[in-house]
Amino acid sequence: MHRLVFSALAALAASVAVAQEARRPDPAEAKAKVPPPEYRSAFEGYRAYAEEKVAPWRESNDAVKPKPAAKPPAAGRGAHR
Repeated sequence: MHRLVFSALAALAASVAVAQEARRPDPAEAKAKVPPPEYRSAFEGYRAYAEEKVAPWRESNDAVKPKPAAKPPAAGRGAHR
């Protein structure tokens, strides 16, 4: 059983090492083939400013106002029992 696991791990490690061995062109070689430069605009995906609809302030306050508790806390000891 241990040999099988060890063999599988060794095969996996060897395959990973081979996959990483892709040769990149030498940057010092003047005639090396390199991919063409890719242009990407800095404004790609930019959306122009647009006014947003503003809700009335009373409705906004009411939306975030805490809801009253269902049962008031017990008096004394801070509601601890």
